[in-house]
Amino acid sequence: MDGRINGQVVTQFVRAYQSIAPLRLGELWAVPIMLRLTLIENLRRVAFRIAWRRRHRDLALEIEGSLVGSLDEHRVALELWRKSYNEERPHEALGMRRPAEVYRESPRPFEGAPDEIAYPPGWLSRKVRGIGSIRLHGAEIRISAALAGWHVGLRPGGPESYLVAFGGLPLGRIDMTAHAFHAESGETP
Repeated sequence: MDGRINGQVVTQFVRAYQSIAPLRLGELWAVPIMLRLTLIENLRRVAFRIAWRRRHRDLALEIEGSLVGSLDEHRVALELWRKSYNEERPHEALGMRRPAEVYRESPRPFEGAPDEIAYPPGWLSRKVRGIGSIRLHGAEIRISAALAGWHVGLRPGGPESYLVAFGGLPLGRIDMTAHAFHAESGETP
Protein backbone atom coordinates (compact mmCIF):
# COMPACT_ATOMS: atom_id res chain seq x y z
CA MET A 1 0.00 0.00 0.00
CA ASP A 2 1.33 3.42 -0.91
CA GLY A 3 -0.40 5.24 1.95
CA ARG A 4 -2.76 7.21 -0.26
CA ILE A 5 -6.17 6.62 1.29
CA ASN A 6 -9.37 8.54 0.71
CA GLY A 7 -13.08 7.80 0.92
CA GLN A 8 -13.26 6.62 -2.67
CA VAL A 9 -10.39 4.12 -2.21
CA VAL A 10 -11.93 2.71 0.98
CA THR A 11 -15.34 2.41 -0.68
CA GLN A 12 -13.82 0.63 -3.71
CA PHE A 13 -11.91 -1.72 -1.39
CA VAL A 14 -15.00 -2.65 0.63
CA ARG A 15 -17.16 -3.09 -2.51
CA ALA A 16 -14.51 -5.21 -4.24
CA TYR A 17 -14.15 -7.42 -1.16
CA GLN A 18 -17.91 -7.77 -0.73
CA SER A 19 -18.33 -8.73 -4.39
CA ILE A 20 -16.52 -11.96 -3.46
CA ALA A 21 -17.87 -12.51 0.07
CA PRO A 22 -19.81 -10.28 2.45
CA LEU A 23 -17.72 -8.61 5.10
CA ARG A 24 -18.34 -9.93 8.59
CA LEU A 25 -18.61 -7.64 11.60
CA GLY A 26 -15.03 -8.38 12.69
CA GLU A 27 -13.72 -7.46 9.24
CA LEU A 28 -15.71 -4.22 9.16
CA TRP A 29 -14.31 -3.43 12.59
CA ALA A 30 -10.78 -3.75 11.13
CA VAL A 31 -11.32 -1.01 8.49
CA PRO A 32 -10.91 1.92 10.94
CA ILE A 33 -7.80 0.23 12.38
CA MET A 34 -6.35 -0.05 8.85
CA LEU A 35 -7.07 3.64 8.32
CA ARG A 36 -5.34 4.55 11.61
CA LEU A 37 -2.29 2.46 10.67
CA THR A 38 -2.15 4.17 7.28
CA LEU A 39 -2.36 7.58 8.95
CA ILE A 40 0.44 6.64 11.38
CA GLU A 41 2.62 5.42 8.50
CA ASN A 42 2.00 8.64 6.56
CA LEU A 43 2.84 10.72 9.64
CA ARG A 44 6.04 8.70 10.12
CA ARG A 45 7.08 9.43 6.53
CA VAL A 46 6.29 13.13 6.87
CA ALA A 47 8.21 13.35 10.16
CA PHE A 48 11.21 11.62 8.58
CA ARG A 49 11.20 14.06 5.65
CA ILE A 50 10.90 17.03 8.01
CA ALA A 51 13.78 15.77 10.18
CA TRP A 52 15.91 15.08 7.07
CA ARG A 53 15.30 18.54 5.64
CA ARG A 54 15.82 20.22 9.01
CA ARG A 55 19.19 18.46 9.42
CA HIS A 56 20.33 19.64 6.00
CA ARG A 57 19.00 23.14 6.62
CA ASP A 58 20.88 23.27 9.93
CA LEU A 59 24.09 22.15 8.22
CA ALA A 60 23.62 24.77 5.50
CA LEU A 61 22.99 27.50 8.08
CA GLU A 62 26.05 26.38 10.06
CA ILE A 63 28.22 26.63 6.96
CA GLU A 64 26.61 29.87 5.82
CA GLY A 65 27.16 31.43 9.24
CA SER A 66 30.89 30.80 8.99
CA LEU A 67 31.23 32.28 5.50
CA VAL A 68 32.29 35.91 5.57
CA GLY A 69 34.58 37.87 3.32
CA SER A 70 36.28 36.86 0.09
CA LEU A 71 36.14 33.57 -1.84
CA ASP A 72 39.49 32.54 -0.34
CA GLU A 73 38.13 33.21 3.15
CA HIS A 74 35.07 31.10 2.27
CA ARG A 75 37.33 28.24 1.21
CA VAL A 76 39.24 28.45 4.48
CA ALA A 77 36.01 28.55 6.52
CA LEU A 78 34.58 25.59 4.62
CA GLU A 79 37.77 23.59 5.15
CA LEU A 80 37.62 24.35 8.91
CA TRP A 81 33.98 23.21 9.01
CA ARG A 82 34.81 20.03 7.02
CA LYS A 83 37.67 19.22 9.40
CA SER A 84 35.41 19.72 12.43
CA TYR A 85 32.58 17.67 10.87
CA ASN A 86 34.85 14.76 9.91
CA GLU A 87 37.52 14.75 12.61
CA GLU A 88 36.06 16.25 15.78
CA ARG A 89 32.30 15.63 15.97
CA PRO A 90 31.00 12.11 16.61
CA HIS A 91 28.08 10.91 14.48
CA GLU A 92 25.20 8.86 15.82
CA ALA A 93 24.90 6.92 12.53
CA LEU A 94 28.53 5.79 12.97
CA GLY A 95 28.06 4.54 16.53
CA MET A 96 29.26 7.89 17.95
CA ARG A 97 32.53 7.61 16.03
CA ARG A 98 33.94 10.36 13.87
CA PRO A 99 33.97 9.85 10.07
CA ALA A 100 37.76 10.07 10.06
CA GLU A 101 37.85 7.00 12.35
CA VAL A 102 35.77 4.97 9.91
CA TYR A 103 37.04 6.21 6.54
CA ARG A 104 39.74 4.21 4.81
CA GLU A 105 41.35 5.35 1.58
CA SER A 106 40.73 2.96 -1.28
CA PRO A 107 43.82 1.04 -2.43
CA ARG A 108 42.52 1.36 -6.01
CA PRO A 109 43.34 4.62 -7.75
CA PHE A 110 40.44 6.54 -9.26
CA GLU A 111 40.89 6.53 -13.01
CA GLY A 112 37.97 8.78 -13.83
CA ALA A 113 34.41 7.93 -14.72
CA PRO A 114 33.80 6.19 -18.05
CA ASP A 115 31.65 7.92 -20.65
CA GLU A 116 29.49 4.81 -20.89
CA ILE A 117 29.47 1.56 -18.94
CA ALA A 118 29.78 -1.57 -21.06
CA TYR A 119 27.50 -4.48 -20.21
CA PRO A 120 27.97 -8.15 -21.14
CA PRO A 121 26.56 -9.61 -24.37
CA GLY A 122 22.85 -10.32 -24.07
CA TRP A 123 22.25 -7.33 -21.81
CA LEU A 124 20.34 -4.24 -22.88
CA SER A 125 21.72 -0.81 -22.04
CA ARG A 126 19.47 2.16 -21.35
CA LYS A 127 20.46 5.74 -20.54
CA VAL A 128 18.69 7.09 -17.46
CA ARG A 129 16.93 10.37 -18.24
CA GLY A 130 17.19 13.50 -16.12
CA ILE A 131 13.98 12.61 -14.29
CA GLY A 132 15.40 9.19 -13.35
CA SER A 133 13.52 7.02 -15.83
CA ILE A 134 14.30 4.79 -18.78
CA ARG A 135 12.24 3.70 -21.80
CA LEU A 136 11.82 -0.04 -22.22
CA HIS A 137 9.50 -1.62 -24.78
CA GLY A 138 7.60 1.65 -25.09
CA ALA A 139 7.08 2.03 -21.31
CA GLU A 140 8.52 4.75 -19.09
CA ILE A 141 10.02 3.12 -15.98
CA ARG A 142 11.33 5.14 -13.04
CA ILE A 143 14.69 3.89 -11.75
CA SER A 144 16.44 6.72 -9.85
CA ALA A 145 17.26 10.35 -10.56
CA ALA A 146 20.65 9.69 -8.92
CA LEU A 147 21.61 7.76 -12.06
CA ALA A 148 20.55 10.49 -14.51
CA GLY A 149 22.87 10.58 -17.50
CA TRP A 150 24.32 7.10 -16.81
CA HIS A 151 23.56 3.83 -18.58
CA VAL A 152 22.08 0.93 -16.64
CA GLY A 153 22.29 -2.68 -17.75
CA LEU A 154 19.19 -4.84 -18.15
CA ARG A 155 19.47 -8.61 -18.19
CA PRO A 156 16.37 -10.65 -18.96
CA GLY A 157 15.35 -12.26 -15.68
CA GLY A 158 12.20 -14.11 -16.67
CA PRO A 159 9.31 -13.87 -19.07
CA GLU A 160 8.27 -10.40 -17.90
CA SER A 161 11.22 -9.12 -15.86
CA TYR A 162 14.72 -7.70 -16.11
CA LEU A 163 17.57 -7.59 -13.62
CA VAL A 164 18.79 -3.97 -13.43
CA ALA A 165 22.43 -3.21 -12.66
CA PHE A 166 24.69 -0.21 -12.61
CA GLY A 167 28.08 -1.52 -13.64
CA GLY A 168 28.56 -4.55 -11.40
CA LEU A 169 26.09 -3.33 -8.76
CA PRO A 170 22.65 -5.01 -8.82
CA LEU A 171 19.91 -2.43 -8.26
CA GLY A 172 16.72 -4.50 -8.49
CA ARG A 173 14.23 -5.80 -11.01
CA ILE A 174 11.82 -4.39 -13.54
CA ASP A 175 8.40 -6.02 -13.61
CA MET A 176 7.13 -5.49 -17.15
CA THR A 177 3.58 -6.54 -16.27
CA ALA A 178 3.35 -3.55 -13.89
CA HIS A 179 5.93 -1.38 -15.72
CA ALA A 180 7.60 -0.87 -12.35
CA PHE A 181 11.11 -1.03 -10.90
CA HIS A 182 11.55 -2.79 -7.54
CA ALA A 183 14.79 -2.07 -5.71
CA GLU A 184 16.24 -5.11 -3.98
CA SER A 185 19.52 -6.69 -3.11
CA GLY A 186 20.01 -9.43 -5.62
CA GLU A 187 22.51 -11.53 -7.45
CA THR A 188 25.68 -10.02 -8.80
CA PRO A 189 25.53 -9.72 -12.59
